[in-house]
Parts: sequence; C-alpha cells; structure tokens
Amino acid sequence: MKIRLLTALCMLCTVVCAQSFTVSSSVQPAQIQIGEQAVLTLTVAQPQDIQVVRPILSDTITAGVEIVKQTPADTIDLGNNRIQINQEYCITAFDSGFYFIPAYAYAGLGDTLQTTPLGLTVSTVPVNAQTDDIKPIKDIMSAPFSWKELGVWV
Repeated sequence: MKIRLLTALCMLCTVVCAQSFTVSSSVQPAQIQIGEQAVLTLTVAQPQDIQVVRPILSDTITAGVEIVKQTPADTIDLGNNRIQINQEYCITAFDSGFYFIPAYAYAGLGDTLQTTPLGLTVSTVPVNAQTDDIKPIKDIMSAPFSWKELGVWV
C-alpha cells in the first residue's frame, strides 16, 4: 500500500513539474461590426531559462479574419525566475458572421500546449430604410485629361 501511495505521489509530482509553462488567448471585444477592429492576445507564462516556440501568424487568422497590425512581443517579469510574453494582433473582418479562431500550439520542454479556441461575431451596420437617406449608386464619371500632365512623364 505504501509503495502504491509513493508511486502515485511521484507521478503527480512529475505531471505538475512537466507543465511548467502555461498559455492563454483572448479576443476583445468578441463582437464587432463590419470593418471594426478587435485585439487578439496570445500569452505564454514560462520559466525564464527555457525556450518556448510560439506560433507565427501571417496576414490571416482564418478565412475572413485578417491581421491589420501586429505589436512586438511584450515580456513581463513575474518574479521567481518566470516571465510572461504577450503578443497582440489587431484583427478585422469585412463580412458578417461568426468566425472561429483556432487554438494555437506552443512547444517547449518536450511538451505542446494549445490555447483555447475563440469566437468572433461580426455584425452588419444597422440601417433603417424609413429614416436613413439611402441614395442609389452613381454612374461612372470620366476624369478630365490634360496634355500638360502627360508631358511630365514623356
């Protein structure tokens, strides 16, 4: 009985020590209108002396959600030889609907952790046809042409 208890205790200590870094994600606000921007934040808290491989995001989060701007990674000293790295992405969408932001994987210490999948709701701009002045699309207008403008390029 004592051997089983000791074995279980050792296994528990191994599990607690193996996961020495944590990851999280958030999107604020979670509901925007078409063309508005939200901030996607990816966070990892880790020991200062280990290397954790962070995800690299390009110009698109998922189909329909684009990255407008990426801020440099911000490192915060948490004390006790631990740091927290925050990465913020300014995102937007130009079509209404619900967008699923996938989980992102972080690798370190022989382990891989994933962030929580998130949702972004994009709604249309409300229009009241009774009170709002909606105008029809204008025809194509021709631009005036001047030979003086062409002379600069010749």
